[in-house]
Amino acid sequence: MKQRSGLTLMEILVASAILSMFMAGVFQLYRSGSQSFLLGSWKTRAQKDAQLFLEELRSVLEISGNALVFRDTVIDLPVLLPVQLHSGAKDVAMSMAGVNGVIGYMNIVTPCTLYSGLAPARLPGTWVGAVLEAEDGTLQLRSYVDPSLMPAQAMAWALPLGGDFVAAPETSLRGARTLRDVELLEIQPVTVDADRIQLLIRVTLRRQNHETRVIQEVRANLLRGVSVEWF
Repeated sequence: MKQRSGLTLMEILVASAILSMFMAGVFQLYRSGSQSFLLGSWKTRAQKDAQLFLEELRSVLEISGNALVFRDTVIDLPVLLPVQLHSGAKDVAMSMAGVNGVIGYMNIVTPCTLYSGLAPARLPGTWVGAVLEAEDGTLQLRSYVDPSLMPAQAMAWALPLGGDFVAAPETSLRGARTLRDVELLEIQPVTVDADRIQLLIRVTLRRQNHETRVIQEVRANLLRGVSVEWF
């Protein structure tokens, strides 16, 4: 009886099909794991970036205020410098898609101190302007000591310099912060008492071409007497 040796074409085709199915399963498993890893990495980074950005924004808001002039034991009526915020984000989640331009502005000032004739030395107050801008899903918070470098819209809200108030030294500039993948921005003002406002700021980040989202929020307590103007 003659014994058959080797493999038939049919056996080779069946083995190839089984191997292809196995490799396809391995590839699908790898692809799924890779996507899960990328999504997890994006969420971790997005949460961290959003926290850092909102903490910087909270810090700027909480030190923004009206311009004060001290004369001996008397304080002049303050120059009112309200926080300027975009009305589109007030109490409603504002889509950042296609939004470009200023959506927030703050004046950061130190008081001007005027002394009596017994001590004629004079200490002018200092000024820093902080601008919150949007550009197609990206938020940027940046400070300035030169008003002429700010966006034109923000210049109208800056404290006029000269006399009692001057530009702060460049060492007073805060590092610029950028937050990407921003889908929604919401700002809720809360009246703490008759003379103080708290702002709840919430951002929603969304990974491009994906439904994965991250939501972060912060509460900023404005200085007493500082108001908000919505434009």
